[in-house]
Amino acid sequence: MLETGSWHAAVEVAISQPESSPAPYERPTCAPRASVAVDTLLPNEPERGLASLGMRPPDVACRNKQFATHDQKAPLMLPAAPATTPRFRYESDMIPVISAALPTLSFGRTTVDEVELFTEVPAVFGIPDLTAIRFDFAAVTARTVAGVRPLATDAEVRLALALETHPTTLAELARRSGYSVDYVRRAVLPMLTENGWVTRGDNGDYRRAPASRWVSKRIVTVEAKLRDWSRALGQARRQRLSADAAYIALDMPAVKPIQDSLDRIAAGGIGVIGVDAASGRARVLVRPATVRSSDSRVGRMLIAERCLEMWQRGERTGQVYPVFGWTAPTEAS
Repeated sequence: MLETGSWHAAVEVAISQPESSPAPYERPTCAPRASVAVDTLLPNEPERGLASLGMRPPDVACRNKQFATHDQKAPLMLPAAPATTPRFRYESDMIPVISAALPTLSFGRTTVDEVELFTEVPAVFGIPDLTAIRFDFAAVTARTVAGVRPLATDAEVRLALALETHPTTLAELARRSGYSVDYVRRAVLPMLTENGWVTRGDNGDYRRAPASRWVSKRIVTVEAKLRDWSRALGQARRQRLSADAAYIALDMPAVKPIQDSLDRIAAGGIGVIGVDAASGRARVLVRPATVRSSDSRVGRMLIAERCLEMWQRGERTGQVYPVFGWTAPTEAS
């Protein structure tokens, strides 16, 4: 223990001593940018030049930091966006791709130039998105010369088919076609006569005009869908009554759910076409088996007559009805 006098002496000494001065300011590791420009030094002696000015040479990290704070900013690194499979936005965007490929895919290379393509042509049931037809142009020419015009309704087609074999009476014609005698006499026969399909003999029998020939060699229909393959199949089943081959065309990502069922779909008489948005190409994934019903000839002849009428008018697209004054694009169902 300190004595009282010694304790007071120690306190007086401590009070009389001046406070210690603060530690001198230490220069930061990175040299101040404004003091000297690094690129003004000799290329081979940057460190010695800085030492002559009383400065520490900056290390690599400091140099990078110094230049990053200058006018040149460090690039912002963003994470890479996940890769997505290209897809079509509208079903209508698929039609040009299918149209370009269909003549070769479904008709063969030797007859590509004979194939005519149409969109939105009314069929017996529904309206296929795309109809491709190979005309018999010899028959078309013979009909044009004789003045035989295209038929417009399935009733006209049925009566024309009923007259193919030999001349017949009105009652027999009605029986073969399935219509009443009154309906045939008032509504159908006048149109067939006016369009050059039917003539009447001296005995009152009706007969087909020699130039009234059917004009189609092969017809293919396509129903295009972005995603709804089930609906496409339902529509294509109805189009089997209007075509030699009916297809559905799907955006390639939509094919995956039915990949294992393609053979079964083909056995039901429907083919499948995959359309790739990335490459802009279409290819047949499976071809339809030949399945025809007793009514398919009526449907095929009717859609051929309607395609011929459009072709003679120089049209390629059937009537598309506007919605509230504008025609809406076809989106995924």
